[in-house]
Amino acid sequence: MTTPTAAALSAPAETDASDEVFAQLVASNVERLTPATLAKAFRGELVPQDPNDEPTNVLLERLRGLDGADAKPVRKRKAAGK
Repeated sequence: MTTPTAAALSAPAETDASDEVFAQLVASNVERLTPATLAKAFRGELVPQDPNDEPTNVLLERLRGLDGADAKPVRKRKAAGK
């Protein structure tokens, strides 16, 4: 598979029915892929799990124990139009 050049991408392309069908198929699969990927991510199925990782509850307690002295101050945004 070759990578298209910038000129090829900017030039008007002639499309036929099979290109349009393929584009519709890709678009419908993308709509299904995103929720499926998110679901797998929340279940921890995207990468192999490391049994040596600390449990979530231990990590959360450790994070709660941090005093935040190293954290950067939060800058407030200016209201629009002011």
